[in-house]
Amino acid sequence: MMYLHIGGEVIVPLREIVGVFRATGKPGEAKSFILMRDDTVYLSNISVTALRRRWQSGDLPFEVIHKPGT
Repeated sequence: MMYLHIGGEVIVPLREIVGVFRATGKPGEAKSFILMRDDTVYLSNISVTALRRRWQSGDLPFEVIHKPGT
């Protein structure tokens, strides 16, 4: 099973991730959030771009979902 390091000491199984989304907070707050199959949400200080690179190293599809203005 492949895992994704999402910051700090948190590592999650790739197969359990529903989506990785950009957080639209103030500077210094979380840069992204990760939604899991069990409805757990993790906040991460790692950008979606960096998480995408980590994810793709596991050869799994990754799609960035961002709706400007939301």
